[in-house]
Amino acid sequence: MQKRLLVSLLGCCALLMVLVILWSPVNLSFACNYVVQIYRMIEIDEERASNQVQIFAQNEWTIHKLYMSYFKKECTDTHKNYAWMTALQNDKFILPTIVLGYLLNKLSCLENKVVLVSDKVSTLGRKTLTAVGFQVQEVPGLDCNYMDRYYGREEANKGITGTHIRLLAFNLTTFDKVIYLDGDYFPITPLDGLFEEVWPGRITAAYCSKPGVVDPCFNAGLIGVVPNSDLFAQVMDYWRELSAFSCPDDQRLLWYFFAHSDNWIPISYSYNVRRERYYPMRSFHFAGHGLEPRPWEWVDRPGPAYLKKLDSPLYTVMDMVALWWKYLYLAIDEYELQEFWQYIQIEL
Repeated sequence: MQKRLLVSLLGCCALLMVLVILWSPVNLSFACNYVVQIYRMIEIDEERASNQVQIFAQNEWTIHKLYMSYFKKECTDTHKNYAWMTALQNDKFILPTIVLGYLLNKLSCLENKVVLVSDKVSTLGRKTLTAVGFQVQEVPGLDCNYMDRYYGREEANKGITGTHIRLLAFNLTTFDKVIYLDGDYFPITPLDGLFEEVWPGRITAAYCSKPGVVDPCFNAGLIGVVPNSDLFAQVMDYWRELSAFSCPDDQRLLWYFFAHSDNWIPISYSYNVRRERYYPMRSFHFAGHGLEPRPWEWVDRPGPAYLKKLDSPLYTVMDMVALWWKYLYLAIDEYELQEFWQYIQIEL
């Protein structure tokens, strides 16, 4: 701000000097007033930017409420053989998965929602996910410990537990296309159109970073694939090959496999916004690494009576955290999940 102010004032002074030399009283008066006006605009520049952000947020909030109220009523094509998919290693992420399911039920015309779970997900947890509308399928818990066991090594507990379960999206061959979403993914607009960006032999994913930041990678919290058993076998073989030395996390594995062979279809960062507020935003991903807590870690939150009535634009990440809680409470009521809610509060 100070640098811009200095440059502007120097430019104005140069202009003033020229006009003084030419000595026109009218021009001199105009130049002096021009300097004052520039200074005032610089002073209120941040306020003008803030007003613009408020307008963006208010428009976005209005559109979001309209989608939540009316989008499902306008669905005409609900029978495509496509599926949303997420995955769980244990009960820890069932709360965010409830919210994800609730939002997909409101913002998607597609009926297929699949959640792959390991044997560590409780019976009550599976019952809860089914009530939200998920098709629950038990699968092996894939992670770096799985590879340690494969190679006969001691489990090193490297990386996030169960994170490689998403690789099984490539093997869901009962569906024509699958989009995997992390449980802490938070859509605020309909996303069905993303299935048109998914093609055989390739992976569809959003850029890691917002425009203006050079970070050549994608985030695997959203990936679109066309399931194929041969492609699945190739991905698994590649994971085993790399893990002979050091097990890569699922995101790096998929990046190495697809992006290095130019088989990544990039989509806008607005589909997988993380860490901070960004416009335009189609979805937010509570992937951590920020100053705000992940929603289920917000201890000193307002009560359900307040949050259920929440009606405020999303100016900050904490506004989205509050909205997450609103939709969790609404989902608990709509799907009658009080038994799981009592159980998980004890676990937490």
